[in-house]
Amino acid sequence: MVAFPNFLIIGAAKSGTTALYQYLKQHPQVFMPALKEPRFFAHENRPPDWRGPGDEIYRAATVTNLVQYVGLFHGADGARAAGEASTQYLYMERAPERIRHYAPRARLVAILRDPAEVAHAVFLHKRREGFEPHRSFERALEEEDARVRDGWSPFWFYRRRGFYYEHLRRYFDAFPREQLKVFVYDDFKRDPRGVMRELYRFIDVDDSFEPDMTHRPNVSGVPRSRALYRWLEKSSAREAPPGLKRKLLSRLRDWNLPKPRLAPETRARLVEGYREDILKLQDLLGRDLSRWLR
Repeated sequence: MVAFPNFLIIGAAKSGTTALYQYLKQHPQVFMPALKEPRFFAHENRPPDWRGPGDEIYRAATVTNLVQYVGLFHGADGARAAGEASTQYLYMERAPERIRHYAPRARLVAILRDPAEVAHAVFLHKRREGFEPHRSFERALEEEDARVRDGWSPFWFYRRRGFYYEHLRRYFDAFPREQLKVFVYDDFKRDPRGVMRELYRFIDVDDSFEPDMTHRPNVSGVPRSRALYRWLEKSSAREAPPGLKRKLLSRLRDWNLPKPRLAPETRARLVEGYREDILKLQDLLGRDLSRWLR
């Protein structure tokens, strides 16, 4: 029985972490707090001073106080496993050290997606929410360094977030390898139930549990109708409607969120920048990631 997290999803953003959070939350032996991303271990006692458009929303939802953080898990007393899913833990340099300080035996889960795809998906996420001032992904990439200098939050670091070897190396240096589980998004997309069974086993809960996967959460895209998008988001935030109604809402959401394609020449430039990091990541994980280099 736990009252403090004994596992953490550390990232990566736009790689399925919201789905993992929701499928874990359904499990009767798992406790996940209502706040998916407290970001405590990245910002303990250091409230962020982010200055990008809409950053005040993320700033207000960031937990920096230990008492407040522990309070998120007050309902976890009867759970076999308790965790949360803050994607900033992968990118923020101080997070591994603070996790090791407070939860040295916590099991750590990462799910990684093609970094060029993630860069574009995060851009589309910002467009979806109405915060990204540019319609052009290429223009936003050009301004990334300036945004970093101006104190915009890590949510705006479209390109920088994709250097997974650089980010994960800190965790492999700080924790025993058996405490780390790294999934690849391609596997999750192809066999989500298989990945969830493996994840349930990793955090030591019943792996025969079958979560409801009829709803795909946090899909990126640029809304045809922003009013419809907001209505659908409010609908999905309520108690999940029964089968047919839920499927219809998902189809309506997918229609309303067409996903512009990443230009091949832009992808080629991103891939070239990530190449060395991806090759190192392959060796670190013992996985073939050559698809990301195409």
